Amino acid sequence: MVGRTVTMFLKSPLFQFTYERDGQPHTLPRDIVQLKGEVVKEKGAGLWIRVIAMGSHDLSRTDDLPFSEIFIPYAKVDYLLIG
Repeated sequence: MVGRTVTMFLKSPLFQFTYERDGQPHTLPRDIVQLKGEVVKEKGAGLWIRVIAMGSHDLSRTDDLPFSEIFIPYAKVDYLLIG
C-alpha cells in the first residue's frame, strides 16, 4: 500500500493538544475522525500517513499542523478507503 492515497475513518477522535508555530499558540482541531493522505510506510501495527487533509465530518486543509506525517495504529481505524 505504500504510495497509495487512503481516506481513514477513525473509531475515536485524535487527541486534541496545543502547540506553537511561528511564536503563536495553535490547537489541533477537535473531533478529528477522518484523515486523507499518502501511505509512507507500513508497520505491523498500523500505517505512517503523509497527511493531505483531516477533519471531523468533512476534510479540510492542514497547512498549520505541527506534523506532516502521523502514525495511525490499525486498532484506531474503523475503516479505510484506498485510492
